[in-house]
Amino acid sequence: MKPWVDLYCAHRDARKLGSEKWDKAFRMRLIKLAKHGYCEQNIQGRFTYGQNPQRAGLVEWSIRPEPLALHGVPHLASAKLSLMALTDRSGHLHMFTVMVEGEREDGSKWTLAVHLPDDQETTKNSQGDRQGRGAGGHAALHCHVGPDLETAPEVRVPLPAISAAEALD
Repeated sequence: MKPWVDLYCAHRDARKLGSEKWDKAFRMRLIKLAKHGYCEQNIQGRFTYGQNPQRAGLVEWSIRPEPLALHGVPHLASAKLSLMALTDRSGHLHMFTVMVEGEREDGSKWTLAVHLPDDQETTKNSQGDRQGRGAGGHAALHCHVGPDLETAPEVRVPLPAISAAEALD
């Protein structure tokens, strides 16, 4: 049980961004994708942020207005990259999702998503990011792989405490 507790604590500590410019690190990786021809050159203008009107004091980061089309991804006929993150002014990453959805060459759907669930404790979410049952019920930072996020079996893979930019890697 202790390794799972240690992993949860490491995920919690990784949320503290402090002076680190996580958005710059993420943006640099997106620019690299464009330089290598995997996406359009306009990626810099598509990664935006703004105040979240439903959550005072929080900033929402995303790729807008729609997911970013990716080109030349091996074994995928089409792919789109989406991103959403929620931070506060003190440099704390409350939530993060990066997802690639696509279609294989045979026409079947394919999804890869890295999630760091919202850690804010609210009346609707009294446990914050502590979800699931048992020691490894739902690791805070995890990856989903499959045709979509709902098709059984819902494959969820725990990840080590990596940064948002490293999740894109």
